[in-house]
Amino acid sequence: MATSRTTTTIKAASTRNLTTIALFKSMIGKVETNSDEYLNWAVRAASAALDGACRRVFARESLLDFFRADSCIAALVLSRPPITNIWAIIDPGISAVALASAMDASQTTLPATVALTGSFPFKAVLDAGASLEVVTVLSLQSGTTYNVARGVNGNAVAHASGAACTVAMDPALYEIDAAAGIVRKIDGAWSEGATSVLYTGGYLLPGDTNRDLPWELEDAALRYMRYMWFSRERDPALRSAGEPGLSNQTWWIGPPGESSNLPPDVEAILVPYRLPLTY
Repeated sequence: MATSRTTTTIKAASTRNLTTIALFKSMIGKVETNSDEYLNWAVRAASAALDGACRRVFARESLLDFFRADSCIAALVLSRPPITNIWAIIDPGISAVALASAMDASQTTLPATVALTGSFPFKAVLDAGASLEVVTVLSLQSGTTYNVARGVNGNAVAHASGAACTVAMDPALYEIDAAAGIVRKIDGAWSEGATSVLYTGGYLLPGDTNRDLPWELEDAALRYMRYMWFSRERDPALRSAGEPGLSNQTWWIGPPGESSNLPPDVEAILVPYRLPLTY
């Protein structure tokens, strides 16, 4: 059995920084601004290093995970736990219809070429790729023109005539393990073929309203920044230095036998957050 997963960012976070420069400055007792350019780089570098070490991005974003399986699979493992919302799932075998005419970003009527199948209200996905938008189909206006609520997933964009419109899977047909980022079908396995999941996942970061990033992850980012800060002006390969009668110094140079560039205490914090190599 082979399953592949590709991820497209639909709506990116304003920042992926796992801590703030202000907090780091208070930690090291620094108030002047002459190092802010370096610290702006360091907080981004440290955050990216933690993301990379855990094989995930921690920031909350709206995403499209596209799965392709050559046989039935028990569960879909999404790329960005924890899951905040699943906006729409498109299951294999669901046929798309085309838009009969173009839609602008604020238009609240959806003109389809043929009738959509669903009990009102239901979700539908417009377009493809980074232009994906989820709408709620509220009612039939006339013929094959529907009244819709736009930008359900926070993404309201213009769509050209002929763009695909696909009715989403009924949420009653699947269940979600939000913390683990796993979606299972109620009545069995996911069919072979292509399945798309449009959702929002990840954490609100320091500086966001109602941040929910685990405190230990921010601690890991601060610890790594501290290593970076205090090693700026020394030889990173230095293992020890000393003279008779004077104090000796020994520098950390990496966990023995491992390729990680992260300090051991940072690595220890990250262990429960590292995702397996599933895809």
